Amino acid sequence: MSSDAAGPQGRKANAEEAKKKSLLIFGIGYVGTRLANKLVEGGRWKVSGTVREVLPELDEDFAEFYPVKSLDPSVEVVQFPFPPGAEKDLEACKTWLRAYDNFLFTAPVSKETGQDPFLGDPVLGQALIELAQEGEIDWAAYLSTTSVYGDHQGGWVDETTAVTPTLRRGKLRASVERDFLTSGLPVQIFRLPGIYGPGRGPVARIRRGEANGIVKEGQVFSRIHVDDVVGAVELSMANPNPGRVYNVVDDEPEMNHIVTEYACELLGVRKIKRQNYEDIKDSMSAFRRGFFSESKRVSNKRLTEELGYALQYRTYREGLAAQVEEEVAAGWTVVEADPNAEDGKGNSAKQTELKNESAKPQEAGTNSQQTGSPRPVVRPRTRGPTTAKSSTEWALEQAQVWLGFAADLLWRRVLEPLHAKLWQGPWAPILASMLRSFGLGCWVPRQPRQPWLTPGSSQPTTCFLIDNGSLRADSYKQLRVHAGNLEAELHRSGVANVQVLAVSARYSDRIDAEELDGSKAMTLEPTLASLSSAAEAQGDDAPRVLAVPFFLGPSKTVTDFVPSKLKQYLGGNEGKDWAVAAPLVSTDARIGGMLADSVRKVAADQGLSLPLRVVLVDHGSPSRSVNRTRRALAAQVRRLLGDEACCVVDCSMERRDGDAFAFNDPLLERVFDQGGLSEGPVILAMAFLAPGRHAGEDGDIAEILADVRRRHPLLEVHQTPLLGDVVVNAPKLLPVLRDRCLETMR
Repeated sequence: MSSDAAGPQGRKANAEEAKKKSLLIFGIGYVGTRLANKLVEGGRWKVSGTVREVLPELDEDFAEFYPVKSLDPSVEVVQFPFPPGAEKDLEACKTWLRAYDNFLFTAPVSKETGQDPFLGDPVLGQALIELAQEGEIDWAAYLSTTSVYGDHQGGWVDETTAVTPTLRRGKLRASVERDFLTSGLPVQIFRLPGIYGPGRGPVARIRRGEANGIVKEGQVFSRIHVDDVVGAVELSMANPNPGRVYNVVDDEPEMNHIVTEYACELLGVRKIKRQNYEDIKDSMSAFRRGFFSESKRVSNKRLTEELGYALQYRTYREGLAAQVEEEVAAGWTVVEADPNAEDGKGNSAKQTELKNESAKPQEAGTNSQQTGSPRPVVRPRTRGPTTAKSSTEWALEQAQVWLGFAADLLWRRVLEPLHAKLWQGPWAPILASMLRSFGLGCWVPRQPRQPWLTPGSSQPTTCFLIDNGSLRADSYKQLRVHAGNLEAELHRSGVANVQVLAVSARYSDRIDAEELDGSKAMTLEPTLASLSSAAEAQGDDAPRVLAVPFFLGPSKTVTDFVPSKLKQYLGGNEGKDWAVAAPLVSTDARIGGMLADSVRKVAADQGLSLPLRVVLVDHGSPSRSVNRTRRALAAQVRRLLGDEACCVVDCSMERRDGDAFAFNDPLLERVFDQGGLSEGPVILAMAFLAPGRHAGEDGDIAEILADVRRRHPLLEVHQTPLLGDVVVNAPKLLPVLRDRCLETMR
């Protein structure tokens, strides 16, 4: 049916679907289920979760609050491993993951490998890391545990306390935390204590007749209601701070038996009989003894003051009361007391029942969550737009993805073997490379249709080292220096018949020639017109022109404006008569390496102690592709710095108004208001090439930082040099520019 036939209601539904954010929960258990249900309530989120296996049918008594079984029907559940083929093929796995912008990791550590079962998977883990390096992950988080702190004999710990686990499970979690923090993913770590809530914790144990009153003198535990875990995670998704660690605990650590006795009061049953730990420890399992071997009070100051989360349940008293209220509303009651009641005369455990008094036969089509009846676990995967794009744009992107996947398979399975056996022409690998890059949503270098660098070739080539343009002389002077260096480097590389010109796409020709040592700046259209006219006057063909973008990412100037002007003035065919090279951040991590090296240099010069706090800033763009470049740079820097940085947060200097451009957030002017960045030393990694009106002296960046310093007088911001700085970075930038030329001309 056509979109017109579908009618306005169908088009409206598609538009609404396109605005949804997307979250994939790896291991959708108790916390993941509550989070998923909350997010989909507002209709602005698409949420999926993975399970290891289809769960068996459960006793009706516990289905209401059991993970996965109580999921909203709109939440898709996917059995792990993923769709056939995706678990074995890297590109297929990346294709599958691209449907999501946000990722939450909640699964226990693998007993077999000692790693997170998802990040540690050789295919899935690599796919996630590559997506992060390509800037396609907005947010990620790992749910860890406070057991990483070890035993502190009842003392207080916070996120700055050394990680010294004593139990095996704490050691494994600490190891996985390090894996995540050094992976390059924009991950936040949430350290959780014991979680309670509907169907779980001391209330649930009392209902099941499994509660105990073990007393170990002086031992305290922290705990948290599941809805406060959900709330903290949700707030973090709105305020990402990659690399940051948060303790998600309530305000009042307490002894375990005290909490259990309070739960008995709420349920109106007799208190559980107390038992001395020393009297029974020899009869306890090793796992249970481990639970009682550690004692600490965990601080939530960073959670409440830095992240700004307001606890729904500040202590176990409010949280347990809310749990009982929710369970009663669902129809659950306790009939008899536990056999370990204080007077020792309780009825047998078999007589202590959990009943749902509201359960009744369900009419067809009604919501099964009302009665707690199990839901189907695996559902067909619904595909639809996941970002603020039209349905047509989304459909085209999906076509790109699958075309790229098909082209890659065609090349690896058919063309490559055939090409090796039958002929040596260059077209087969070029075609496959272009289709694959196009399908994966990457920048596609515009390959010449025939090699420009062939033995005996004497046809000259004119290279334009092209930037966006500026009204500031310093910016264009810098471009000239890089153009001269690039020409000399190409000559040294054996490319003799080439000249490199410094050309701006626009604006720079307005600079007074006297500020440029008497030589007027060149801009694209007049330069192309001059070349074309000169060739016509001499009766020659228009010269071959290679545009080499002095851009970090694929902005519209690079992908649309420059090619259209080359075609307009030179005619001919792209690839044969003219071409456009890839921007600087393309297929390697050298630009990210330059930023990481600059961060280390600033830290050394300023005598800053490790771990460092880093904010990476770019200009901001209406293009999602350019925004992915920023995120890719942040992922590269995050991975290269590793343990040297506790956080690497990326932001934009500015953006257009409206929700459609919110992918640029956070903005530089607000990023220091959150995440522990409001005081002390922070390194600002400048993802800018030239000192124009934004990044130059007294430019927009300087003005924004002056306002930030007024709001945060204890903040120290140390800036890295610009990536295009001719003194600091020219030697590192030159090989990248050379390679962009050669890979396009060959």
